[in-house]
Amino acid sequence: MKINKEEIGHLYDIVISIVSLNFIIKDNKYNKISKIDTTELPNKFQEIGLGICNKMNDVLLESNTNSVYCHEDDSGLRYMSFGIYDLEVLVGTITMGPYLNYKDVNNIIDADIPKNIYDCIPIINYNKEKSLADIVIAVTNSSINKSEFINMKSEEIKKTNKVYTLDNYKNDILEIKKRYAFEREVLHHISNGDEKKALDTMNKFNINSLERFPDMPIRNAKNLIISINTLARKAIEKNNIDEYYLHRVSEKFALKIEYANSLKQLNQLTIEMIKEYCNLVNKCSNNNYSILVSKAINYIKLNFNQEIGLSKISKDLFVHKTNLAKKFKEEVGKTTAEYINETRIKESKYILQNTTLSIEDIAYCVGYNDKKYFSKVFKSIEKISPSEYRKYKDI
Repeated sequence: MKINKEEIGHLYDIVISIVSLNFIIKDNKYNKISKIDTTELPNKFQEIGLGICNKMNDVLLESNTNSVYCHEDDSGLRYMSFGIYDLEVLVGTITMGPYLNYKDVNNIIDADIPKNIYDCIPIINYNKEKSLADIVIAVTNSSINKSEFINMKSEEIKKTNKVYTLDNYKNDILEIKKRYAFEREVLHHISNGDEKKALDTMNKFNINSLERFPDMPIRNAKNLIISINTLARKAIEKNNIDEYYLHRVSEKFALKIEYANSLKQLNQLTIEMIKEYCNLVNKCSNNNYSILVSKAINYIKLNFNQEIGLSKISKDLFVHKTNLAKKFKEEVGKTTAEYINETRIKESKYILQNTTLSIEDIAYCVGYNDKKYFSKVFKSIEKISPSEYRKYKDI
């Protein structure tokens, strides 16, 4: 791994999908420090973080050891630091934090800092802390083979070696994969404007199965819903929705999520949020079309897995099929049959990428009763067969 925007951004995206931490990056080549803030904190915390990043960079330069350090400052806040190496040369240091260990919360509150500030700081217990260190090791693909905890209090540095391997987070990584698969499915349905499927998927997922903060179910729920809010905004950008509307919806729910104080409220907010994003897709992405064509497009998106065609669509929309066919071709630039096939193939690509269902089952899922016909349509649109597409995405 190197100190560049793309690679640091990749690591940051992975870490904040697990827990909200601020990043402080020391670049030795240019002797400068930069920050990526997930949570706004008082200047006192920011100064502490900068000092720790500088100090740990010096420690790593002197020791030349590829280690992950977890350390605690005088106010009880914990930080995780690790070096970035290029051909065994330390090119920089990343410090993540602050966070708290939930076992110590009642003992570390600084009387000079309002208690509500600590409510914004994530709590990571010892086991999760170890797992996070291992994930950092895996993502950076470094030669780190051990982690050291360094407790920094009253200028005293205490070291105790802890050996970590990737085995430490096997259980966690399975849960993380489940969450990513869940998020992909929810976002896929939201980007299609399919409110029912998005909500059905959301209802299947147990927020507390991640056990990120075992004693904080509301924080667990908030973190997940904040993630869905952010990702949903990004997912529907491709529908050519005005950025103003995207920002307005995202900002509204970001505030509502933080102010919610019960799981019941958060559950209701999730339903509202998914409905609003789906409505945004269905309403705003069809702005360039007439009401009739917009209705036909939405109908196809929601019923493509059924036996539908021009006759059924026009009948259910109470319009003459000749009129619908003409207007649809004029405005969309393709026939309803072509649009149905493209919608079905788009869905089949998602299923091919994210499941192990057979080609025959996938054909049935997207509305084709004939596997051979499905493969023929798929190849005419994608230029490769469904099985070739599945192999290609695995390369």
